[in-house]
Amino acid sequence: MAEKRSLFSPALLDVKVYDNAIILPHKIVDFGNTMGGGILTELGNHISVIDVGESPYFYEQDEVVYDDGCVLYLGMFHTVWGHCITDNLKKIWFLFSSEYNKLQQNKNIRLVYTGFDGFGSTGRFNDNFKELLNKFGVDFKTLERVEKPTRFKRIYVPSDSLIYNRTKEIEPFNCSVARFWTKEFKEIFDRLTAGTKRVEGFEKVYLSRRNWQSRDYGEKDIEGLFEKLGFKIVSPEKYSFTQQLSIFVSCRCMASTESSITHNSIFMQDGSELIIIRKGNYVNSYQSAINDMKKMRVTYFNSHLSVFNDIEYPYAGPFFLYIDDDLQRWAWTQTDKRKYLNSFRFKRFMNYAKASFLSDMRCRRNGDLFLFEKLKQEILNEKRHRYYKIANRFFPTIFPWKF
Repeated sequence: MAEKRSLFSPALLDVKVYDNAIILPHKIVDFGNTMGGGILTELGNHISVIDVGESPYFYEQDEVVYDDGCVLYLGMFHTVWGHCITDNLKKIWFLFSSEYNKLQQNKNIRLVYTGFDGFGSTGRFNDNFKELLNKFGVDFKTLERVEKPTRFKRIYVPSDSLIYNRTKEIEPFNCSVARFWTKEFKEIFDRLTAGTKRVEGFEKVYLSRRNWQSRDYGEKDIEGLFEKLGFKIVSPEKYSFTQQLSIFVSCRCMASTESSITHNSIFMQDGSELIIIRKGNYVNSYQSAINDMKKMRVTYFNSHLSVFNDIEYPYAGPFFLYIDDDLQRWAWTQTDKRKYLNSFRFKRFMNYAKASFLSDMRCRRNGDLFLFEKLKQEILNEKRHRYYKIANRFFPTIFPWKF
């Protein structure tokens, strides 16, 4: 499955200017259900800066710090690497504009940001993100984190170059939201990868999460399959960003599970091949935008039975991955060998179910009938349905159908 529609936005980006306005640092409000933050204008109007929307929140007037300076607000920074290379860079295009050069000549403009979940506090500034910023000519030590409501003399806020849009017309099944890339967003990555030295031996790469803290069950089998197909297994956390960048620029075919780790394909050459193993019943809209922007030749495989992933936040897991028949048939085309590769085992699935419920009670049957029919067929193929009958007897709402 590959995306066909264009996710390019021809929007003309600009920069908004607010005088005597307050930047509100990130704060969880409404009993943990709402993200607070944004900008309060001199007249008290609230301006949301992050694309999913922020809410104003109450603060004491004596908390407000006054800063008689001009700042460029780069938005709210996330700790997760996938967000570091998407959300955290949406406004950085302005640093390479002629307008910014003019502003620098006339004003002493400082760069500020707010941090999600403590990002930027002691020990929480991602080392790879520091290295990435450095390649853009930004010394992270010059970045200032707004930690208290602060009124600045003037605040410049660039438009987002990765644009978010949530409408039923765009995503009628509510499985995701749509994101659109702009030429400015692509230009910053073209600037980054230009001249990057390539390395031998990384033409085909499988990016692994197995050595990372994750809720992915069964990736070992998928990783082993790609290794047999000649893919170099790479755990990104073992490399510096500079090393990673050389690997990604050298890679002509990348495979990985659908998550933040797949966003590293943004550093590959345009037109490269990408193989994505889906982990749940959702579509990562960041990845869709990257696929379109990089003109990737993309193949998705539904090689999962994540029937117990979180209902409210399906992208949070837990996930059950395995080599299914579709992935098996694709592997046959790579080797011309008709060897049985399907790695589903009922015992493994029950271990996944047990771990899911013991770790988080929100992990319950997500109601995806397609997945349960697929699960039923895998159990029948393995001839282990007698064990499922027992599970159905004691947990009929969780294991819904009978044989």
